[in-house]
Amino acid sequence: MEQIAAEAGLSKGAIYWYFKSKLELFIAIVDQYVEHNVATLKTLVLTSKDGPQSFYTVHQQVYAHHAEHSACNSLFGQFIALTDRHPEIKDRLLHYHRIWDDAGATLINHAIQHKDFKAVDALRLSQAIGAIYNGLAMRERFDPEIDSIGVLETATKLIYEALAVKSTH
Repeated sequence: MEQIAAEAGLSKGAIYWYFKSKLELFIAIVDQYVEHNVATLKTLVLTSKDGPQSFYTVHQQVYAHHAEHSACNSLFGQFIALTDRHPEIKDRLLHYHRIWDDAGATLINHAIQHKDFKAVDALRLSQAIGAIYNGLAMRERFDPEIDSIGVLETATKLIYEALAVKSTH
C-alpha cells in the first residue's frame, strides 16, 4: 500500500478514502487492465465490416496491450491465484470471461454469416481462444522465458487460416 500511495502521490489514508480494502483496490486495478481488452473487442464487434480481418486485428491489439503491460500480467496471475479464497474475485473473473466469450462469438458469427468463416460453434471457439490466453498467463508465472506473444500470434494465425473460407489476409 505504501508503494501504491507513493506512486499515486497520496497518503495510505487517502487511498483508503477511495478503496475500502486492499482487495477492493486490487480488483479495481485488474478491472482497468481487463476493461481495455474488452473495450477493444466490443468496439470491433460494433464497428466491424470485415469479420475475418477484425478477428485478426483484435488479437493483434490484445498482444500489443499484453506486451506493453507485462507487470499487469503478473498482477493478473496473482488475481487468479486468489480465486479460491475470495469468491468476489472468482465472480469477477467469470464476468470477464463471459463478456469476452460473447463478444468473440459475435465477431466470429459475423464472419460466418458473411461466408468469410466456415460454420463453427462460435461460442465454443471464443471460449477456446480464451483458454489459450489463460493457459499462457498461467505458464508465464513459472516460465518467464516463454514467448507468449509469439505463441498467441501463431495460434491466432492457425485458427484464422482454419476458419477462413477465402484468403483475406
